[in-house]
Amino acid sequence: MDEQHLRFTVKLADWRRMIQGALKHDEESKAVANFNMHLMPENSSLMPEMAYCQRDHDWEFAWNDKGHTVMWKVHDPKSMEVRDFIDPSLKKKWEEKWATAVRTVNPTPTEDGRPSRYILSMFPYPSGNLHIGHVRVYSLGDTLARFWRHRGFKVIHPIGWDAFGLPAENAAIERGVDPRTWTEENVAQMRKELQDLGFAFDWNREFSTCDPAYYRWTQFIFLKLFEAGLAYQGHAEVNWDPVDETVLADEQVDDDGCSWRSGAKVQRRLLKQWFLRATAFSDSLYSGLQDDSLQGWRDIKAMQEHWIGKPNALHFHMVVVKADRVEVGNVTAWSLIPQHLANPAVLCLKPGHFLIQRHGNPREAVQDLWAVNPLTGDRVPIVVLKDGEHGIQYPAKTDSRLLHPQLLSEEEEVLSNYLTTVLRWTSTGESREMSIDDVIRTLKAKGSGGYWSSPHLRDWLISRQRYWGTPIPIVHCPDCGAVPVPPSQLPVALPDQGTIRGKPLPLSQFQDWVNVSCPKCNRASRRETDTMDTFMDSSWYYLRFLDPSNSHQAFNIDAVRPHLPVYLYIGGKEHGVLHLYYARFIQHFLESLGMVPCREPFRHLCVIGQVMAETFRVETSGKYLPASQVNRTETGATEKETGLPVEVGWEKMSKSRRNGVSPSALLEDVGRDTLRLLVMDDAAPRSERKFSLHSGIPSALPGLERWQKRLWQTVTDLVAVRSSESEASPSRIPDEEFRRHEREMRESRNFHVGVVTYEMESTLKVSVVIRRLVTFTKRLRGRPSEVMQRSEEFEKALGTLLVLASPLVPHLSCELWEMMSSLPPRHTSSHFSWDRTVLEQRWPTVDGDYKVGLTIKVNESNRGTLEYAAKDLEDLSADDALEAALTLPGVQKSTAGKTITKTRYRFFPGFKAVLHISASS
Repeated sequence: MDEQHLRFTVKLADWRRMIQGALKHDEESKAVANFNMHLMPENSSLMPEMAYCQRDHDWEFAWNDKGHTVMWKVHDPKSMEVRDFIDPSLKKKWEEKWATAVRTVNPTPTEDGRPSRYILSMFPYPSGNLHIGHVRVYSLGDTLARFWRHRGFKVIHPIGWDAFGLPAENAAIERGVDPRTWTEENVAQMRKELQDLGFAFDWNREFSTCDPAYYRWTQFIFLKLFEAGLAYQGHAEVNWDPVDETVLADEQVDDDGCSWRSGAKVQRRLLKQWFLRATAFSDSLYSGLQDDSLQGWRDIKAMQEHWIGKPNALHFHMVVVKADRVEVGNVTAWSLIPQHLANPAVLCLKPGHFLIQRHGNPREAVQDLWAVNPLTGDRVPIVVLKDGEHGIQYPAKTDSRLLHPQLLSEEEEVLSNYLTTVLRWTSTGESREMSIDDVIRTLKAKGSGGYWSSPHLRDWLISRQRYWGTPIPIVHCPDCGAVPVPPSQLPVALPDQGTIRGKPLPLSQFQDWVNVSCPKCNRASRRETDTMDTFMDSSWYYLRFLDPSNSHQAFNIDAVRPHLPVYLYIGGKEHGVLHLYYARFIQHFLESLGMVPCREPFRHLCVIGQVMAETFRVETSGKYLPASQVNRTETGATEKETGLPVEVGWEKMSKSRRNGVSPSALLEDVGRDTLRLLVMDDAAPRSERKFSLHSGIPSALPGLERWQKRLWQTVTDLVAVRSSESEASPSRIPDEEFRRHEREMRESRNFHVGVVTYEMESTLKVSVVIRRLVTFTKRLRGRPSEVMQRSEEFEKALGTLLVLASPLVPHLSCELWEMMSSLPPRHTSSHFSWDRTVLEQRWPTVDGDYKVGLTIKVNESNRGTLEYAAKDLEDLSADDALEAALTLPGVQKSTAGKTITKTRYRFFPGFKAVLHISASS
């Protein structure tokens, strides 16, 4: 089927029924019933513009205001005619011509007093090649950075490399090369791919976390934590990955008890490890999530709250001694009633507690162990009880509980009787009670904790037993214990590993590197041989981007102050707990030292949904197949070679699932601008993106190519008209009709400037922006040649369209802008800087007299709309809005006899304003 045209005259309310009727006329489309219709409210009419079928065809609609005539076009992407595409050789020529300009950060002049816009996409791990998920994240970040540059803001848009970690070390071992060499080669490859895609990063801020110039300051931050008593060594039963031969944090183990990286079944081992006392900041981290400035956190906020837990327990440290008072370790305990901490107590432990694992089992082994009450110095007996044994209940995810037997409730009588019998407990009279403030003050003075946290939250285990990571800057001395390396001796650089093959080579094998003198007493000592969790490297990188060349400090507070918190942070939802939690902890810690100006590191958060693609899995074996090895019919799918049934589904793109799409291959096929559109089209950034292919062609491609062709054709039509006719040519259309065209184009220009600005700034829904630009292009197509030749509004609208499109399709916009700027005469010299590229133009604004609505909602129900000129609405205060709203009958009725308890006014320049009124009886 090449193309069919079906015409109907219908009422607006019947358009859905009309569409279903049209489907019946097309036998090839019977299998296709689900599609999304995008409605465009403009000039009080509904205007369905484009809809994309979910499977085999691309549907296009045009709606005529007069008579409501609908044109229905059905396009088959497998038989798209060449005329629907811009000539690929022409496109390639443009993209090469403008490649340097598009990649170069050449901002429009900034306006004094405006805050900066720090647009940060999570930096990648240099695995060797970009995948479509990378392209989606960085296309969005690049688009929004360009948008804010057009707006006249100073934009920070850096890129770097999260370069340490197990994958690089394992790959180096397999290939017999140094991890540093492997990583640097991958960085070079991925840098080239990012540049080939035309992203305008601040390359002058680039760094890798494996560079000693960077991890020197990671080590410095660790020393500040050590100095504050927040970095410590302790014995713990830890998660051991037998394949990668290293420790994993709890959050790096999946629900099936397997490693998040290797997939191996995790083992439990008792090891001495380095921890960061993140629990000391849990109260601050939990309350920080209520910060009104945090935008877009949504379910991430809930995930963080669940992970941290309500900080309702006071945490403190207890020394563990033998009967002869010889110290054998320490344990962290917690209390929900810290005012009673001075009372006699019992420390109950689950059988799996590390203290039991370390000092033996059965339970009789702990009879010679005592904990010491940090407030009174009294000995606290230790007992081992399973959850539910003798009535004891441990809070979820905890393995200890400190009890005061004389304070147990009647419901815990069984437990009280047990403790009294076993420990020969006798009451000492009235309970002793201290103020909570006194308890906290005393604990902190003794260095024994005294901070609020949830009972289940654990400290951050950062020790890793592998080579390719940041060395922990500690020297172990027989006399002085754990001694920090002086800051002047940083970085503690990794030893040269050279070519390796076979098993991992931990730092403990490098004896010349390990054996050093104690920084305090100069006695022969040994370096710490664990490296840090790579989340430590990525916990502060956003700060270094703001001062990347500083050789004297990790960053200067005056350099970071204007740009914090990060205005927009873009990345995958899978980092919503781990990375964001650790980055927030480090930021809160640095803020407590006065090193940064704010507690929260990121203001706006945009979590990107995964890129999904169809998968084909043999039902009997679970084996994944590429699409080329599958036969598909109306009744199902089978493997071509064996005829076995195949299960078809949608899963995250990956090599292992055989459903990946190479960005490099797509780039070669469709070009830079079209690839950007493909990854941002069809879904909001936070939603999963189903990247569907038909015979190797992305299903959204025809519509996106057609729009670019129409945009190009509109400009070339203008060039043809202006080049062939004199401006003085007599008009062949009546003046009134000419003025109608001008009014329509002015209305469309203002509407689209307002809505595109709103979507880019407030919702980040670039897919909606694409739809709006498609509509705007259609509003300009087909105007009479006299209008194109003489109309200042046509020129202004088309120039505006190119500026609006520039963040999404910068190469095409540059070429079309150059074509327009070469045309005399210039009607719009006051609106655009025609001697500059489109990349340097100011972002358009709506006309001051353009009508914009103020919507009033009472208890979240619409109660009316007031219309204002855009310039007047911009000057309207929240109080003015409320005063005006109270004149509306609908608002008066909804608030009659009620008290207005709260108002919230939101203004979106050039688009709309909303006043929320809360009223109660």
